[in-house]
Amino acid sequence: MLSKFDHLISPSQRLVRDLYKMLDQVNSEEIPVGQKLPQSFSEFVSDMKRNKYDAKTFAIRLKAMVCELHTSFLILVDTSFPDPN
Repeated sequence: MLSKFDHLISPSQRLVRDLYKMLDQVNSEEIPVGQKLPQSFSEFVSDMKRNKYDAKTFAIRLKAMVCELHTSFLILVDTSFPDPN
């Protein structure tokens, strides 16, 4: 929703504000199962450019990548440090 003061913010400020709104929105959404995700930031950027995803798809794919990275890290840590018992 536009406010009466929207004309006072720069395009880059508006972009950041809209990106934050989209990230907040997808924060509570489930990640679709079974989608093939890029394995690096470079692949992610290339994928975004090639497929011209909208902001919501961008945010969901970013969330999926971060969650996958987090899960992979936890598995790595768990297997790297054996249980001392």
